[in-house]
Amino acid sequence: MKIKIIAPPVIDVSWLMRSPQSDIGILYGMLKTEFHDDVSMKDYRFFYYDDFYSLERENTTFKKERFFEHKDIMDVVSGKSSTQDEFYRSAYSLYNSIKDSFDSTDYLIVPISIFEQFSLEYFLSGILMAYFFHKENPKSKIILFGTYRSIYAQITMKNFDFIDGIVKKWDKHSIAQMIHAFEQDNIEAIENAIFVSSAWVKEWEEYNVDINTDWYPDYSGFDLEVHKQEEDKLVLSYELWQWCRNNCFYCYNVHKWGNYFVKDVSKIADELERLQDEYKTDLFHFDDNEINYSNTFLHELSEEICRRNIRINWTALIIPRELEKDLLQKLYNAWCRQLRFWIESGSQKMLNIIWKKTTVTWIEEILTSCTQIWIQTYATFIVDLPQETQEDIDLTLRFIHRNQDFLKYIVICAYNTHLWTFDVKYFNHLLGNSDYSFDRTKRISRKKLLLRKFSDTLWKYDVDVIQFMKHHLWK
Repeated sequence: MKIKIIAPPVIDVSWLMRSPQSDIGILYGMLKTEFHDDVSMKDYRFFYYDDFYSLERENTTFKKERFFEHKDIMDVVSGKSSTQDEFYRSAYSLYNSIKDSFDSTDYLIVPISIFEQFSLEYFLSGILMAYFFHKENPKSKIILFGTYRSIYAQITMKNFDFIDGIVKKWDKHSIAQMIHAFEQDNIEAIENAIFVSSAWVKEWEEYNVDINTDWYPDYSGFDLEVHKQEEDKLVLSYELWQWCRNNCFYCYNVHKWGNYFVKDVSKIADELERLQDEYKTDLFHFDDNEINYSNTFLHELSEEICRRNIRINWTALIIPRELEKDLLQKLYNAWCRQLRFWIESGSQKMLNIIWKKTTVTWIEEILTSCTQIWIQTYATFIVDLPQETQEDIDLTLRFIHRNQDFLKYIVICAYNTHLWTFDVKYFNHLLGNSDYSFDRTKRISRKKLLLRKFSDTLWKYDVDVIQFMKHHLWK
């Protein structure tokens, strides 16, 4: 039995691509533990960017937006049409150039999301690679996984009959269960998955995950030399805990406001030491939805890192609430060099609406403390929320101006265009299941342009986490 994980090619590279993905690394490590030498992995993301795009470089009509014109491709892979276009043919040419690596593969596992982001580009790429593989290996099994709403899994299984299994809600154990079930012809025993015949699938009501047992990522399947580009530095992603305790209504995270699972501090320290030694790097970004699910946890983590003298520089996502200066100082002493704050708005009304559970006063105090301690700050702001007024925008502008000395980097996100890449109605429309009007020519909103121009005049730019760790780090 041969199992292969592929990270599908993508046409655009974000910071998520410049670092090995922790969720894929975790899955790879788990499957290697379960199935040993029968598991291999290949990362084709940069391959796509470098090679596929060059195939179309001379074609002036080719643009990234053409991903939104691919209904014919959806029809082909779902068996509704035989029409093909240039993108399809170029993708098939790419597949032919890499298909030798799929020899003797019994189970092809394809992620169709980038962390929680179910992006159209990544989904289309993964579906095409799976489709081409199925055409030449009809007896092999294809399993999709990622983090996405359950409805996406249901629609995918309904429309693409060459997919043998799809994980309904992300959990690494489900894929191992699925493979064992296929091998034993006993799929009725599987939880947390949808198959072509899904009537027997057990729903997740009370589901517990022990991430202290085998939650160690294996990055050996990634091309680390590619990731080391730019000053020959490798930045590793790492997860301290799983899921999210918040319920911000605009968020694309499918696991929120429910159970969350946290590693023991001693295990975290063990794994950080092991990763530092194994991959010879001292640069990490913690990609949890927020690092401060508990201040007690942060105190204990900082003390353990300092006690063991684990000299790593790290950055993390965090919600600006209830962070006293002594805790921030502990984080700095434990080698935290940047905190990436979900600020969202300078309007208290908007913070209340999105359930941020923080106050403008708290945020300002925390930003001031970080600057005094020399922790660099990165802040996100959201515009175009349905309840937002011009007064809220003005309050946000005044907040940015008032705190310009305490905000190092700023990024402006737009609701429904930045946070949700596309919604389920559009997905259904592409597959011929509903009527939906999607305006891909939509311009950047006036509000976003206003905030972006304002931040630019203050020389507050968006610097992604990998670029920061490699080029802007304060040692």
